[in-house]
Amino acid sequence: MEMLKNSQIVNAMTLGKFTGKEGKQRFFWQDISFMEILKGHQESNPENASFSDLMEAWLKGWDFENIKQ
Repeated sequence: MEMLKNSQIVNAMTLGKFTGKEGKQRFFWQDISFMEILKGHQESNPENASFSDLMEAWLKGWDFENIKQ
C-alpha cells in the first residue's frame, strides 16, 4: 500500500525540517528521533519505504528548511 510508504517518507522529511529549524547539522545519524525510526523500520516489508527513501527525505526536509532561512 503506497499510503504507508508515503506517510513514512513525509514523517522523515518532517523530522529533517525540525532538525534544520533547530539549527542542527545536516547529519541524520545525529537525529535521535529519526534514528529510532530507522532502528524499527523493516525495509523487507513491501509496503514500507526503503532506507534510502527515508534518508533522502530527511535530507530534503533539512535542506528545505535551511533554504528558507
